[in-house]
Amino acid sequence: MTASSHHSPTGDGSLQTDQCNRHRPLWSFVIPCLNEEAFLRVTLRSIHDFVPQQIPYEIILADHGSVDASTVIAIEEKARVIVQPAVSLGTLRNLGAAAARGDVLFFLDADISLSEEWTSNIIGAVEKLSTATPVLSGSMALPSPDSGWVGRIWETHRPSSGIVKTLSGGHMLILKRHFDAVDGFPAEADSGEDEGLSRRIWAAGGKVLADPGLRVVHRGASSSVREFFFRHFWHGLGDAKSWSRLRGSRTALAGLAFLLIHVLAGTAIVSGALTVAVGLVAVSVTLPLALSIRRLGGFRADAGFPLLALYWLYLWARGLAVILAPLGLARRERRVTDGVPYRSA
Repeated sequence: MTASSHHSPTGDGSLQTDQCNRHRPLWSFVIPCLNEEAFLRVTLRSIHDFVPQQIPYEIILADHGSVDASTVIAIEEKARVIVQPAVSLGTLRNLGAAAARGDVLFFLDADISLSEEWTSNIIGAVEKLSTATPVLSGSMALPSPDSGWVGRIWETHRPSSGIVKTLSGGHMLILKRHFDAVDGFPAEADSGEDEGLSRRIWAAGGKVLADPGLRVVHRGASSSVREFFFRHFWHGLGDAKSWSRLRGSRTALAGLAFLLIHVLAGTAIVSGALTVAVGLVAVSVTLPLALSIRRLGGFRADAGFPLLALYWLYLWARGLAVILAPLGLARRERRVTDGVPYRSA
């Protein structure tokens, strides 16, 4: 039986429940959105379908200024909509959480769908949140069956079980009192806000848990090499907004070092120092290779070489963004970056 058959949606985005369910904690799903009409309705209906029947819930769409039908779809699917176009992504998520009336917050991206396996395991996952210190839980999203090789390789091979340093903002859950206690997402963050929340949880003496039983599907995974590159270039522009952001981002610093090694290798080639150039090229391969091995837990030919190539592109995208943004040669568009739609991930 699906949730839509035993919950009664109301126009304000919350769901009415019968008398016997009123003691249940309210769950609040907070979804950041910007022009996500291609994915949003399926995401919202997956919430209606897969929230356990005994749980009252509400859906809050935190919209970043969509010009498509996203907000209309949200209202049709009984979500409550708040619109704040001129804020950072971290602030947008915080505003959605502030509007939530629930005891448990679920942060879900607009292109992430829940599943039957999620339903089977979510009650136990929520129970694990009730500790004295903050617990942030969630799971890495798996690519949809029709994803191309880029999405399958990049989305599938990630740390997905047990205690982890950080979780993706695509699917996270936390008690509202714990979220408020750590001041939520970094308000200034336009990307990497999920990593920032994870750091705040650890700093507060809490922990971050990846629960593979909470299966969700990422239907907006990069479908091409071009989209993959510009998506991470867009995220890199967020790291380049300030010196403090750049200094605090290990990804940005790694991308910058990676790019500079290639520049030095090119300079060595031009100057005739071929031995130095070869050495620098070898060094440049080491970082994406190490990242690939760490993610895979070893090196496998079937996934290792494609993942190595994607990490090479990933580091180039992050490094170029850090170099070009301060020079005024790249600007972080909110809606479209070189033809690649903005995603709320």
